[in-house]
Amino acid sequence: MNPQSLIGPMVKFAAAACVAASFGTAVQANEPVVIASDNASATNYPGGWSNGSNGGSGFGPWTISPNTGTGYAGAFIGNPATAGITGIANPSFGLFANPGGSGATVTVSRSFNLPLRVGDSFSFQWATNWDSDGGNKGFNIFAGGSQIVNVNQASFPGNITFNGALAIDGSTGYGSAPMTWTFTRTTETNLEVTSTARNGSSTIAFTSNITLTSAPTGFSFYSTAMGAGDARQPYFNNLQLTKFATIAEPLVLASPINPFDDYMASFSLFDEDALGTADPATISGNVVTTTGAGIVAPAANQASNANYSAATEATASFDDMKAAQSIAAFTPIPNKMISDGPFAVAAPVASSGLPVSMSVKSGSATISNNIMTVTEAGIITIAANQPGNDNYNPATEVTTNIVVLGITSDLKETIITSGKLMPRYVITNNFDAKEYTARGLPPGIKINKNTGVISGKTKKKGTYNVTITATKRDKNKKILQSVRAVKVFKVN
Repeated sequence: MNPQSLIGPMVKFAAAACVAASFGTAVQANEPVVIASDNASATNYPGGWSNGSNGGSGFGPWTISPNTGTGYAGAFIGNPATAGITGIANPSFGLFANPGGSGATVTVSRSFNLPLRVGDSFSFQWATNWDSDGGNKGFNIFAGGSQIVNVNQASFPGNITFNGALAIDGSTGYGSAPMTWTFTRTTETNLEVTSTARNGSSTIAFTSNITLTSAPTGFSFYSTAMGAGDARQPYFNNLQLTKFATIAEPLVLASPINPFDDYMASFSLFDEDALGTADPATISGNVVTTTGAGIVAPAANQASNANYSAATEATASFDDMKAAQSIAAFTPIPNKMISDGPFAVAAPVASSGLPVSMSVKSGSATISNNIMTVTEAGIITIAANQPGNDNYNPATEVTTNIVVLGITSDLKETIITSGKLMPRYVITNNFDAKEYTARGLPPGIKINKNTGVISGKTKKKGTYNVTITATKRDKNKKILQSVRAVKVFKVN
């Protein structure tokens, strides 16, 4: 009986970028996997397209915001051929806002269920025919509350701009077929942008890169006050979000080389660290499916037959490492008045999809179940955190500030000695109020309505709950903002 061997030395390699591997090499597969898609078909939109519709999968619901001005504006699902557009499916999504000078606008927006992660690509078809004749049409990409991409087509000759710079010349790059725009997050800080030409080919007519400070989270399409004519209406369709296979995808193991025979080796998992712990994976045939982070160690064996004795086992191992994650930026929070009461704060999203917790880092406020309660005016700093789990490392903390407008002077109890001048007390604020009142002061204590200074002396002992008010007016004396607070004066 002849001896046989399996050529396949033990190797360690990071599986984060590998989906196919022999025991001696690691091969990039880069097969895209669709994780979100939508189109304007009747299957996805059997009841039509309206605010709150959520056809397809992997995206949030649509927000449709028309403003007719003195004209007409809206969103619809229709046949692009009526606009002279070819090469895009019937039906497709369409927008109208006309006539020129009417102030008519329409915007439709949507979020990704999860922000774009490294390796993710978002693409769609966008088609126009005639120029916008005094108006505009285009689309935006957002990261949190910030617009990072604007693509726009304005009046003749119908140039298409990218963030204000010429991208596709309307006079030389004209066509009535859809462009396919693709946005790929190639690294944590880079978004690659490409577009095909308007002639229906797959030729790349435009490419650019955007520096990211946070993950892209959504998009919008718009149309504003264009000239009359169906041929000016923009259409779009076939929204798709893909990712490349990562450590969470099955690993397909090629059999180690057997120089003496062509029999397929059998695969199993072995205890590489000799600790008696199970590998964070399962194996079926030659397919390894990882179930968590840790060392995965496949083994290959070739049994004996009539001509050969059994081969010595060949082994390999790879580290299915914890994945990185990030937290998107907070949606900007407008200034609040202390009188507004509790308000909701939207928690930013983690790229891992794991829940994000929020806490108050500084300022007089509390937050519970995403509801913030402020007790004093000033600047409130809140933080978002995601601690990670068995498969993800902790995310870097993200913070934002909230400015709460109101009375900023000390509202703690002030002690006044009967018959003596009280300590000087000044009402202060952070919203430029210049008119002050105080109701319920002890006898003999006065307020200067222009400076907010409370002073004087009193012999009337007791506890006084004084309502102080700071008011801001415009030049016509109209009240813009007015805030009240209660200050306690105790006369002993």
